[in-house]
Amino acid sequence: MGKPAATDRPALRSLSHSFTLDWVVLCNGTKAEALAMKEELRHILDHMGLKLSEEKTQVTHITEGFNFLGYRIMRSMGQNGKMIPKILIPDGAIKKFQHKMCGMLAPSTNNESIKGKILALNGLTRGWCEYYRSTSSPSSIFSALSHELYWLMAHWLGRKYKMSIPGIMRKYKEGNTFKAGAIKLVLPQEYKAKKFLAKTWHNPYTGTETITREILFSPESIWTGYEDRHGSIGKLNGLFHRPRRPPRASLPPVRGCLPSACLAPSPWSAPRHGAHPPLGPHASGSIGNSNGLFHRPPRGASAPREYSAAA
Repeated sequence: MGKPAATDRPALRSLSHSFTLDWVVLCNGTKAEALAMKEELRHILDHMGLKLSEEKTQVTHITEGFNFLGYRIMRSMGQNGKMIPKILIPDGAIKKFQHKMCGMLAPSTNNESIKGKILALNGLTRGWCEYYRSTSSPSSIFSALSHELYWLMAHWLGRKYKMSIPGIMRKYKEGNTFKAGAIKLVLPQEYKAKKFLAKTWHNPYTGTETITREILFSPESIWTGYEDRHGSIGKLNGLFHRPRRPPRASLPPVRGCLPSACLAPSPWSAPRHGAHPPLGPHASGSIGNSNGLFHRPPRGASAPREYSAAA
């Protein structure tokens, strides 16, 4: 007989009615006030069709701490001598990680590939350390787990290839870890602590302060260089073009040159009415007119007291 069709299989019961909610209520008061809040929340959940689990619900002091979503939250003494809240790695989470490492490197797994084993361990280490790297001072725990993982891997390689520890170190060790081909074992100590910077947040339902929304970067909003009107960008000289050079300062007048002589028309220029200009030095005393302007008198000769435009 062939495989039954999907319509012939028994249908599963709908799980849409199942709902689980994890939450924490902090109370700045006495234990009696906290118990009163618990009863009030019970009635609210009953009205919503939910049931409060007595096994998972506890009322405790913040200095004793509580576990929430895999973290240990408590309040203790800080480095500056003041009581501060801390988020720690629970002991149960550390033991689960150690148990997982020992199971993956158990003697029954000696026949598995070394590259596949390193990749599986890297996935475990990456996921666990990324989740707990934002806790308070995780470096000490990461360092201890790195030491344990290092020697578990060394003994696993020794059992697999029936070699001594010095031989394993000479063949597979690289730096502070092990490497097989291009795949390197990632240790927890390679993940550094990541600080969580809390920002002031105002509840929009109970507060009156306005919330300033940040402007997110969008690649679609970047200008690509397209101009609606061709050449419009060229008109913005102050932004995209070098300013023009300032006009050159006018030279001082030549010594001995009178304004009438400087402004006199040149004898070589064409007349306005189309007549041909005189050519050569015989043209109506042109040399004499320019002698006083472009030539220096000889040494020893006394310069004339007065100059005139005509020779």
